[in-house]
Amino acid sequence: MSNTLTIMAGFVAKPGQEQRLRDKLDAMIAPSLAEEGCLSYQPYADPNRSDRMIIVEEWIDCAALDHHFSLPHFKHVAQVLDEILTVSSPCQAIGPVPCSTAESRDLSWASVRSSVVSALFQPSTMRA
Repeated sequence: MSNTLTIMAGFVAKPGQEQRLRDKLDAMIAPSLAEEGCLSYQPYADPNRSDRMIIVEEWIDCAALDHHFSLPHFKHVAQVLDEILTVSSPCQAIGPVPCSTAESRDLSWASVRSSVVSALFQPSTMRA
């Protein structure tokens, strides 16, 4: 089993701040993926509520995530999010559920996670 750290965080923008939220989270993709310890970083937009988004991130370990929190691009977006959000859920570490059947073990956690998130949210780069 992998020792990577998968994080999910949710956000709800104040009225009129929906596009700014989307833009700020989209702007975090490139610099976050450029970090040595970042394996994936993807914002998703709720297709039914333009004010709601989540980010699903995967890091090689806690030290890589801690380093991410110390960087200027993270500090900048954190400051902006304080201004434009009505609700910010705490970051949650998520991981695979142990499987009991051989068929279940054939599914990778990444594919299951991706399917569930994609069913609930659209990648933020998919705009109507």
